Amino acid sequence: DQVALSIVGSDAGLETLALKSGANWHAAATPLAVKAWQHVTLVRAADTVRVYLDGQLRPELEVQRVAPKSSTDRDVKFEFGRFDGKLDEIALFDRELSVSEAADLYRAAELQPPKRPKKPVVRSEKRSDDKSLALYADAVQASKPIGYWRLHDKEGDTARDEAGHHDGRYETKSKSRTPGTSVPNFTGGRVLINTPSLG
Repeated sequence: DQVALSIVGSDAGLETLALKSGANWHAAATPLAVKAWQHVTLVRAADTVRVYLDGQLRPELEVQRVAPKSSTDRDVKFEFGRFDGKLDEIALFDRELSVSEAADLYRAAELQPPKRPKKPVVRSEKRSDDKSLALYADAVQASKPIGYWRLHDKEGDTARDEAGHHDGRYETKSKSRTPGTSVPNFTGGRVLINTPSLG
């Protein structure tokens, strides 16, 4: 089955998460703050795909998985769709995270919950001092992901996997985020990663 996570615009001119399962898109109800860090956890269960936002215990999205067309078509395909924003600290697990585990990771990130916008202009900060970054990294590693790309690589075009052996590659003109500064330093672009089959 194929799953994609994206950001889409609502009728009110605000942006929300959206999940694609098979050929169908499903939009969330909570508007996203712009220029603010938010914590998203996607869980693929036996029959459903759930998305949790900012440590909430109730899924922001929950949709039925699309059954494979044949017994030989069982590969799981995941992709990020349109993101008018940046990604940081990506972890991949070979098991279904519980609701409490997703909430624990959000708390470990020490994010300040952003104000939900009535207008799409809100600012929020993501703590990026060494201590806060290490605290979150330790929490992710303790959850035993099969892949963890922090995207803080200082040189070269390799996105280092700190949990396994599945290093990714920054596309040309793409660079990682530099922690510890309030000055925007993203370049945009994509990171290409090959991971083992999750079954």
